[in-house]
Amino acid sequence: LLEANGMGDLSHAWAATPLYQMSSRILGVEPAEPGFTRILLKPRLGDLQWAKGTVPTPHGPVTVSWVRKGTGLRFEVDLPAGTETTLALPLNDRKTSLELDGAKVEGRIMGDRLELPMTAGHHRGAY
Repeated sequence: LLEANGMGDLSHAWAATPLYQMSSRILGVEPAEPGFTRILLKPRLGDLQWAKGTVPTPHGPVTVSWVRKGTGLRFEVDLPAGTETTLALPLNDRKTSLELDGAKVEGRIMGDRLELPMTAGHHRGAY
């Protein structure tokens, strides 16, 4: 998938690259530390209107659902116990707040992303 333009990864054997790319790039579920003790949720939908899936980790599955709504994004995530997570969303008109579990919360701008720490459990939000 990305190997053609020199940005490859080491998961090309046995046709594993599409699965790796879907999990880490599009769904945005990445280990922020070895063993997924810390998780980074950094979706990259590109032109897609939605993406959802489950990524297995040593602590349990991470399930995400991302849906575009106009210029915004609605999401639903399930995070396993024993993990710390950072949600990193593309900046949307430099807004620093989003809705998380029915409450308005403030994130922090980090480069071209808005970041917010999340706890284990089920969460719904909109940005």
